[in-house]
Amino acid sequence: SQPTTTPPPAGTPDDRSAAVSRAQSGVGFSYWWGHGRWQPGGLSGSTGFGDISNCYASGSVTSSSAYAGGLVGSSSSSIIDNSYAVGRVAGNDRVGGFAGDVTDTMVAYSYSRGAVSGNTYVGGFVGKSNTVMGGTAFFACYWDTQTSGQATSAGGTGRTTAQMKQQTTFPVWDFGTVWGIDENVSYPYFKWEDRGVFAGATDLVGGWKRLSWFGDFYDPGNGWV
Repeated sequence: SQPTTTPPPAGTPDDRSAAVSRAQSGVGFSYWWGHGRWQPGGLSGSTGFGDISNCYASGSVTSSSAYAGGLVGSSSSSIIDNSYAVGRVAGNDRVGGFAGDVTDTMVAYSYSRGAVSGNTYVGGFVGKSNTVMGGTAFFACYWDTQTSGQATSAGGTGRTTAQMKQQTTFPVWDFGTVWGIDENVSYPYFKWEDRGVFAGATDLVGGWKRLSWFGDFYDPGNGWV
């Protein structure tokens, strides 16, 4: 069945602001808040009216139909920033190394490098970009044209593997507190990755994704567990 599109009541312990605040109290943080349909994505199948920040996905994604992305299958009316995807993505229609399809979404300070293959609307970073109401924008986003096997994308800027391992390729990224890079050796990574800090999300009532922090999450019936 399709998840509900009715968000939790504002002010309850599981609302977005409370979840993000809880995450930020730790050392380094990531959060994913939103809801959506089941479409193939390394982190989220579909994100609508949600946020994804400081997250990454490393698994491979395969779809026999539409919407396949290294981080998200599809995104609408959302904000995605400081995130990356490294897994291989294979699909049929609307396939991208980072996102398969984006609508009225802002994507910033993000990258992808996984191999991408498909038939229609295939891109190194994003397969298809749409504007219905608010518009879609990409700011300081990149993909590896060599490892992805894709020279074009519906969003983002293509760079060679060598360039993707140089800090100068990402001039406006925050390498002070968010990102790290081993010059000419590694792709950008989160500073908190070496500390073993992880925050993800899980499905709860109504198909909404709630924050998970160090393995705990908010259950409307039992509180933080």
